[in-house]
Amino acid sequence: MAVRYCKNNVEQIKADACAVGLKDKDANKFWRSVYKLSNNKATNLETCVGGCSDAVNVVKMWQEHFEAMYNTPVDSRYQALFLSKTAEKLNV
Repeated sequence: MAVRYCKNNVEQIKADACAVGLKDKDANKFWRSVYKLSNNKATNLETCVGGCSDAVNVVKMWQEHFEAMYNTPVDSRYQALFLSKTAEKLNV
């Protein structure tokens, strides 16, 4: 009966295990239990992302993507608009 109860209520038991850390106001205990519950299912299923086939190349692909996105030339119209709006918020 105990095994059947555990199988039927596995999600509730996992949530209760995480809640113990919160109840004790122990953030480390809480995050360790979350890590244990969620990380054991993590797998690397993708074999190809954006034409890249291994983890190193996928990381390089994303690095280049974000470098290109964040290293664009500054558009003075948007910069001026941003600065004026932030100045308005600071003066409020």
